[in-house]
Amino acid sequence: MNISDGHYIQASLDTKGMPIEGLLALYAPTKTNGPRGVVEVHASAEGPLDDKNRMQAQMIVPTLKAEYQGLQIGNAQPIRIHYANSIVALDSAEISGTDTTLRLQGQLPLQGTAPVTLSAVGTVDMQLAGFFQRDLQSSGKLQIDVRAAGRTDHPTVQGSCA
Repeated sequence: MNISDGHYIQASLDTKGMPIEGLLALYAPTKTNGPRGVVEVHASAEGPLDDKNRMQAQMIVPTLKAEYQGLQIGNAQPIRIHYANSIVALDSAEISGTDTTLRLQGQLPLQGTAPVTLSAVGTVDMQLAGFFQRDLQSSGKLQIDVRAAGRTDHPTVQGSCA
């Protein structure tokens, strides 16, 4: 990381096979029988911290795999997230696993007039809720088709869940 005059920053982060148990422990107490997995992250940022419009950043997650009580989930291809001109953009990404396939993509402006375009389409095995709330017991499949578009301050959300 290099921070110079004017709060200009150049930073990068590269991990190799980081266990997800440590990340999950930030949100919930650690249990020995909790979710296990691995995540690899490559990220970089550059620009003046005082001017978010001129900041640029990217994050690539080549590997995201998790397992819990026989359920598995992970990314089908690298997840790519970009930030430029105050817009966070997620390239088309797919999360798949035990009876689950979820495609995500879109952009979310943090300021300005660029439109919101977000979508989540697929099927999720509801047992996967245990990854996030270990005491929760759920079953069945949830079919999702949710899309958001329009102005940041008043987006239109359309969708169905079955």
